Amino acid sequence: MRYTIQPGVGVGAIRFGLSIEEMHTRLGAPDEEGLWETTGERQDWWEDDGLSVLYDASGVCVEIALFPPATVRLDGHRLLGVPDEEALAALRELDPESEEEDGILVSSSLGIALTRNDDDELELLMLAPGRMDDGSDEADDVAGPDRTGPEETDDDETSAGESAGESGNGATPE
Repeated sequence: MRYTIQPGVGVGAIRFGLSIEEMHTRLGAPDEEGLWETTGERQDWWEDDGLSVLYDASGVCVEIALFPPATVRLDGHRLLGVPDEEALAALRELDPESEEEDGILVSSSLGIALTRNDDDELELLMLAPGRMDDGSDEADDVAGPDRTGPEETDDDETSAGESAGESGNGATPE
């Protein structure tokens, strides 16, 4: 799937601020779902599209992750679907103030981070306006390797889940 991102807005029909129901209407049912029990956040995956969406506890889209097989463009620059070095250079060109920390290249002004998922593939995270600088360090939690995943749920039964790999943030699909 090819995506052109709009910082602070979303990706095509995938927009920050949409509810879970609105997202499912636009994209169809997700392949997998996960719940972050510590925060009440939920995450949906459309793996064949290289897409995952994180909703806050109120059920509103606050983060969008794009990963292989997705290809991503911003202002004519390819950020996924190219060699890693080219993608990192493109983000640095788009935002010379971008900073690298713990293997994550973050553009605060664009609300975008390039990180690695559990399969060591480059992944692009987009955060809703205010999410990166709200003081909660949630962007680091989502992208960071130390975050333990949400619990996997099966009807009314809850058990510890396994790492989802595709999302790069350790969240567990249902």
